[in-house]
Amino acid sequence: MKDCLPFHVRRKGQKVGPVIGILVSNKQNKFYGNIPLFKRIQRKLFELGGFSVCFPIDQLLRGNLSGYCYIPSTNHWISINDLVPDAFYNRLLRDDEHKLKLLSEMYTTPFFNRQFFDKWELYFVLSQDNLLEKHLPKTLLLTDSNFNEYLNTYSSFYVKERESSKGAGIFLVEKERENIIIQTVEKKFVFYNVKEAWDFLKKHTNDCIIQETIPSQRWHGNKFDLRLFVHFIDGNYEISGTGVRVSHGQQITTHVPNGGMVGTLNELPITIDSPLLQALMNNCGKLLTKKISFVGEFSADIGITPTGHYYIYELNSKPMDFDEPIIKQKGTENLIHTFYNFTSFPWRNHKTFVENKKRNNQKNSILIKEIVKVKTNRLP
Repeated sequence: MKDCLPFHVRRKGQKVGPVIGILVSNKQNKFYGNIPLFKRIQRKLFELGGFSVCFPIDQLLRGNLSGYCYIPSTNHWISINDLVPDAFYNRLLRDDEHKLKLLSEMYTTPFFNRQFFDKWELYFVLSQDNLLEKHLPKTLLLTDSNFNEYLNTYSSFYVKERESSKGAGIFLVEKERENIIIQTVEKKFVFYNVKEAWDFLKKHTNDCIIQETIPSQRWHGNKFDLRLFVHFIDGNYEISGTGVRVSHGQQITTHVPNGGMVGTLNELPITIDSPLLQALMNNCGKLLTKKISFVGEFSADIGITPTGHYYIYELNSKPMDFDEPIIKQKGTENLIHTFYNFTSFPWRNHKTFVENKKRNNQKNSILIKEIVKVKTNRLP
């Protein structure tokens, strides 16, 4: 049995699992991605009777159904061959997303979070909902005429690349007397007429939206917004955690990679309207799944005006790791719950499974040896 590895698993008819295939991008001869997240997923799946395998996209496209499985007890990765997952959890880099169409033609395995969100498509879809429409900044595609319209309508507005993330690709446009000021996170540019400003944006941007600036609540003089972590749980979208991000040194973005800071809810000058946020996120998830494809998790950037009105700035289908440990932990737990929902494996709490696992320890170990033959070659 040296070529076999025993797992404690759940059984659904003649299947064990769920087996979650994490789609990852290739990096030289290995794979690239959020390794701490992949390890957390595996630890939690192991506790509940499933397991995960990281599948590099280029190997799959060559017809090589092999991947890498993390073993928490030894802190090692092993290679696994010819194992068909119950679902693919998409964690590909943006540059590799075009490969998914070909992959879906080769494999019938369903996809989980198929794509990054396009900011314009996102606005178009969400604005069809009567509740959500009231919580969206006015947004248009960036064109010469729309740029002029916004200059005549608003004292400031944002230009955002449709496929940017993490606060990148954002320009703040402001009118100051006869001048037009365009700011990035790092620099400020002053233009003396509309043509100069427009020529600058055309040169430095590609395929953008323009979005009205929403007045923001302040915390010690700095703007802040909320970061929500959302998961599909038993038919609805539930908030797994709410973080706070505060701008620092610049007032364009609160994203931590671009200089933002992490705050806490109890420091804020207001009380958060949790029922409203829950309703907004549930509508977002259901509408996106209906109009685009199944969305199992997403994060949301939420702004609050001085009068207490909530605005949805952005949704992200491939959330970064949250800095807050409690949100990170709860998010992983709910993600695993979502896996079970998506693959139709029966969900039972951790305590119930541990008790059953103790009673059926020998049976389950034999079962996985018989059904899943895995090579346990350790990766370098």
